Amino acid sequence: EQRIPVNEIDPATRQALEKSSDPEVKKNAIELFKGTIAPDRQAVVQKYQGALKLTADRKHGAEILERSCGVCHQMQGVGAKVGPDLSGIGQHARETLLVEILDPSRQVLPDFVAYNASTKSGDTYTGFIANESATTVTLRRANEPDIALQRSDLKELKTSGKSLMPDGLEAGMSEQDMADLIEFLRRPDRTLFSQSK
Repeated sequence: EQRIPVNEIDPATRQALEKSSDPEVKKNAIELFKGTIAPDRQAVVQKYQGALKLTADRKHGAEILERSCGVCHQMQGVGAKVGPDLSGIGQHARETLLVEILDPSRQVLPDFVAYNASTKSGDTYTGFIANESATTVTLRRANEPDIALQRSDLKELKTSGKSLMPDGLEAGMSEQDMADLIEFLRRPDRTLFSQSK
């Protein structure tokens, strides 16, 4: 019997297993693939390794954070409260920050796993569960207000097993941009934000 390493299972097969209509297959697939590295994301992480050696500009890093990260994350009181607050992230190593930015689903905090909700009327929503009760589920979404859904109106509510933070945020970013962002994350200064002026 030949076994294929988990990291070598092609993305289409992985996705089909994780979205299986058989609850047992789906549950096992999500558990199996949790923490595995998506090959395309690993290639992106490798591509940006040079950013870790560059001299960085924190002011430019603050601009990138406001523009690209601030729509979901707050740091030192600036930005939105969708994802985790980044104020204490400076203690992470540069290498760790690079992975967290480029492969956000590699390690997802349980409170920030994305859920897909579809209603009986055909509407769909994606966000993480901000609040829930016996009768409602409230999803927190990027760039949109929280939405409270009645459980009785839900056709399906399932986790994607991924971060709400999408892959590909590096699009349009150079290695220098990444270096600047990481430097600001490691040594934040609220006075560098345009919103603090």
